[in-house]
Amino acid sequence: MRMLRTPTITAAAFSMLVVSAPLSTSAQAPVGTETQTDLALTIYGNGLGLVSDRRWANFTKGLNELSLEGLSPKILSDSLVTEISGGARVMSRERLAANLTPRALMRANIGKAGFLIRRHPETGAEISEPATLLSVQGGIVARIGNRVVLNPDGRWAFNRAPEGARPHPVLKLSLDAETAGRHDLALRYLSGGLSWRPVYTADWHEADGRINLQAWAVLGNATGVDFEQAWVRLVAGQVHRVSRPQPRVMARAMKAEAGMMAADASVPARQALAGYHLYRLPAAVTLADGAEMQVALMPKLRIKTERRLVSEGFPQAFGAQRNAGEPTHPIIRLAFTTPKGNAAEPLPSGVVRLYGADAQGLAQFLGEDRIGDVPVGGKAVLNAGRAFDVTVTRKQTSFRRESNRVFETGHQARLHNGGTKPARVRVVETLPGDWTILDSDRPHERDGGRAVWYIDVPAGGDAVLNYRVRVRN
Repeated sequence: MRMLRTPTITAAAFSMLVVSAPLSTSAQAPVGTETQTDLALTIYGNGLGLVSDRRWANFTKGLNELSLEGLSPKILSDSLVTEISGGARVMSRERLAANLTPRALMRANIGKAGFLIRRHPETGAEISEPATLLSVQGGIVARIGNRVVLNPDGRWAFNRAPEGARPHPVLKLSLDAETAGRHDLALRYLSGGLSWRPVYTADWHEADGRINLQAWAVLGNATGVDFEQAWVRLVAGQVHRVSRPQPRVMARAMKAEAGMMAADASVPARQALAGYHLYRLPAAVTLADGAEMQVALMPKLRIKTERRLVSEGFPQAFGAQRNAGEPTHPIIRLAFTTPKGNAAEPLPSGVVRLYGADAQGLAQFLGEDRIGDVPVGGKAVLNAGRAFDVTVTRKQTSFRRESNRVFETGHQARLHNGGTKPARVRVVETLPGDWTILDSDRPHERDGGRAVWYIDVPAGGDAVLNYRVRVRN
């Protein structure tokens, strides 16, 4: 994991900085990622990550002050857990925010010699002109040669950054070491800015009613630092939280770069963990700040599906309805059950994009939907879109008030199929109150507060449903 580069200031400019400390304390040079021996990330689906970072540092016997660089700027500071070998004990820890800003740099160099970098008005060549910064109050006042100039054009440059400047946050540890020499540090902390989400590609084969389902994990890093060669684990399931990442963030904007697709054919190993599912990527990856990476999440699944056309209605039962409703198109749904046995895989919540081949065999996009977490052997339903050729027109055919609380109404649903193949439509009527179907010209089922009919509509033809219902309010 390496720190981000700061414009015109090199990392070397800060590697020489030493934090002032009492004489009884040994102040160490910043411990960066160059001493890192292992890095692991556990990423959750709610923008949270667990960072496990192992490094080493040299201590003197007694009190030491240690500055750790390269940590996530979105660290939850109070979540930090440190383990140090050799009997060293942490006395206190402090998170120091980045303080190297353009405004701070200008203020620190008031009265000091610097340079103005600008372009020559005739040649266009970039030139550097000595200048002394006099004030930044309400604007810039500078001495250039023998003149005092207000708000001069150009970019300011200085030979060095002020002492104590930090381009990135650091974590300062005060510790007591029993022995001098090399000690191993194990750091563990929670951080915002890390995320992952599943996405699915489903290729539907109409002939046998199956889909080939491929799952990918999309990893995102908006922490402000790069994580290099990290072992990554993904947690499916929602962990409960009562805290949130600190609002102060130092992350740079997301890079305008294309997402990277991992080409390794192997997939993560899955294991159950305390009611969640944990996926371990088969190889270490580099997750750059602002980048989005996609890795295969599980083997491709071939699943039997049931295609349904569903028309849902909410008939008026407590009053007269004069006009027929507008024709509606049934929803196209694909229902399936996740396989068991050797091919068993749970499906974490994510977007499923459905494709189907045209007459020439070219895959075409048929719609997308989001599924919730589906366990092994669980049921899932995809709403792909609406059937173009099939319409359902509903109207109220009768209304009678039996009392202030009891009503009797008649309803009709006319189905039309303009396609070249027969269509079976699941007509679902959500009825209010305590209801009873008095009569119907087709058999129905009761599903909670809904009455359900299955109606076959011939190609190029029509079908009609009539029923009467008594409703008690």
